[in-house]
Amino acid sequence: MGNQRRYVNENYRRKPKKLLDLARDVLRRKHYSIRTEEAYIGWIVRYIHFHNKRHPKDMGVKEIEAFLTYLKMGRWFQNDLLINIERNNEVKIDPHNEKTQCHTNIFN
Repeated sequence: MGNQRRYVNENYRRKPKKLLDLARDVLRRKHYSIRTEEAYIGWIVRYIHFHNKRHPKDMGVKEIEAFLTYLKMGRWFQNDLLINIERNNEVKIDPHNEKTQCHTNIFN
């Protein structure tokens, strides 16, 4: 009986699972594909790193909106930059200015 009690106590003292492990467990329980799991975990990690490694339980709607706005603006910038490069335009990036200016060579 002493061995059985020790086994129960060891299970009781187990550390709680970390957030990403819990997310993986849920995704696997729902039979998501491994690629989907990797994508979801990747987005969770990017979200956490965007907010300086704060735990998501300490964040709310404001932080989600900030992350989505960041993604939206980043994609807009990337698309705009690619379009301008494809059109053989001149792209000027000023590291001291938050706004990057894309100048076309159409009229030159």
